[in-house]
Amino acid sequence: MHKQPKLIASSSRDKSIRVWNFESNQCTNNFYNKKLTWTLIDSGLMSMSSLLSGSNDGWVSLWDIRTSIVARECKFYNDIVTGIELFDDCQSFATCCYDGTIKVHDVRNFSNPLCSIKHPYINYLTCMNIRNKKIICANRGAMYVFDKNGAVSNFYSRTDTRVDCKLVCKNNNIASNCFNSDEISVWDGYHMGDQRFTVPDIEQLSLTDETEKRVNYFDLDSSKMVACVEQLIPVDAPINRFRRAQDILKKKGCMYVWNL
Repeated sequence: MHKQPKLIASSSRDKSIRVWNFESNQCTNNFYNKKLTWTLIDSGLMSMSSLLSGSNDGWVSLWDIRTSIVARECKFYNDIVTGIELFDDCQSFATCCYDGTIKVHDVRNFSNPLCSIKHPYINYLTCMNIRNKKIICANRGAMYVFDKNGAVSNFYSRTDTRVDCKLVCKNNNIASNCFNSDEISVWDGYHMGDQRFTVPDIEQLSLTDETEKRVNYFDLDSSKMVACVEQLIPVDAPINRFRRAQDILKKKGCMYVWNL
């Protein structure tokens, strides 16, 4: 979901894409997509009544909000579109695929990519962001920074962490969290300094209790970082083989804010 002053766009596993109005708390547009939307971007496009979406089978679609239909559509890849981001000019955008390929396209012309990037050491990509005309992407062990022409300008290696969820790039900071992890790492974009933020327990448990914490969403600017955290907590109840996992675990959520 990407916030706008009055509107927010969301995608769901039921293959729908919806636009919501903050003031009325109502769904203003409902798009039915035949494909499962894996990634969605509306920042910079909402003013032009458009949305961009990427699917789990390699299709990228440009939606017209006014008519709720696809204005342009093209099959970019044969695998999951794991990232889609606009450049600052709102006329070009980049996509990345799980197969490790990055493509740069013009919003007005889907058929021919402006640039296609395939690094020999990148076998797959799980997420992507754009910062200062740079493309930043990640997989389970490293983050790579490219320019629009495909040249690598920086590289961050993390052999002890699985970068498997998302990147957020603001000002000079690059942050990443890990799949099913309670830790966020922040790098200075120029000095490659590494800070790690581990979220505390929402509820204190005994040492014998097993629990799981994960960062579901986070964002940051030059001075602060906010994270939405979920913790699974055991419920005091007799356990037998007929009980479901949701009967013995409850979810608790919390929001944390750090000064960088």
